[in-house]
Amino acid sequence: MCGRTWQLEATVTGPPPYQIGCPLDGKPVIVTEVSEANIPKLNFNDLAANGPLITELTEMKWPFWFKNFSENVGTIKSGLNLNDCPRRKGAALIVGAGPSVHRNGHLKLIAKNRDKIGTLIATDKMLKPLLEHGAKPDFVASVDGDPIISKFYKLPKNLRGAQVDAVLDAVTCHPETLREARKNLNGKIYWFVHFVDNPQETRCPTCRRLSTTAGFHFMSGDKLMMQAGGNVGALGWHLASMLECTPIILVGMDYSYLADVPIEESMYYDSYVAMAGGDKAQAKNAFETRTNPYFRNQHNIDIVWHTYKNVLMSFIKAAHPKIITVNCTGGGSLYEDPIVSMELEEALAKFGT
Repeated sequence: MCGRTWQLEATVTGPPPYQIGCPLDGKPVIVTEVSEANIPKLNFNDLAANGPLITELTEMKWPFWFKNFSENVGTIKSGLNLNDCPRRKGAALIVGAGPSVHRNGHLKLIAKNRDKIGTLIATDKMLKPLLEHGAKPDFVASVDGDPIISKFYKLPKNLRGAQVDAVLDAVTCHPETLREARKNLNGKIYWFVHFVDNPQETRCPTCRRLSTTAGFHFMSGDKLMMQAGGNVGALGWHLASMLECTPIILVGMDYSYLADVPIEESMYYDSYVAMAGGDKAQAKNAFETRTNPYFRNQHNIDIVWHTYKNVLMSFIKAAHPKIITVNCTGGGSLYEDPIVSMELEEALAKFGT
């Protein structure tokens, strides 16, 4: 059976069992229940082995992404191509929504030194906090297709109309997110297509279909195909790279959880418990406590953030030394060579305009 079709379970209606499968390989599969029980169990003792599971969990969202795309496609086709966005050069600072950005007072420091920052990129959740601090970003980026993202673009009257360019994922963007971005910002909206699969692998070896990424590229009006790394922080890095910025300075990019926050309060804890059949002791094996060697503080990392970290690090390493990445988060899991770590105030003094 073609491994790319199992996520169609999410689209079926009526009582089980459901018959799904690639229509061309003649091998349907009977699924008796659409639930997490049909997903392979996590291997809690080998973090690196869980990449395929992360991929499968992501691909469960495909039907919802397809629906979002179908509603936005007219606007996307006539909209601006991210590839046509003027290159910026110089340093870029990406503001992620990790807890360190608040704990370390980074928003105040960014606002105080805004004139020194050549390109300021906000992840969607940080748009409003930056504007509230008087630090208007040049770009705000979104990759998640959940309608909850739209609330990050809902601004109070005193903040509406900011000249901030939005960078939206044509594949995933929810129509409500698009509406709020157009309503609350006066900047341009640029579109791109994130790598759903490898567009250079032109056909699935089983069903011989074309690359899904390539399909979105053509249907969107040839919008730029660009990596997004699975989360909006990584998208910020890829955007800065595409804009030819260097160094790329990271804040709020914890890629982990603060060590003094119980893992039970972490983002994916309930999912780990569910996948462990309710065994909370086993679910704890999805976490490790590590120490950042530069900032000398601890953090907890789980399977999801470990995978995201490895993906982003592969691009950071490939881009070096042409693009320098500087971690000013104040901790977290992004510290491997060739990342340079330093305090944000030091980075602004060293790389600011």
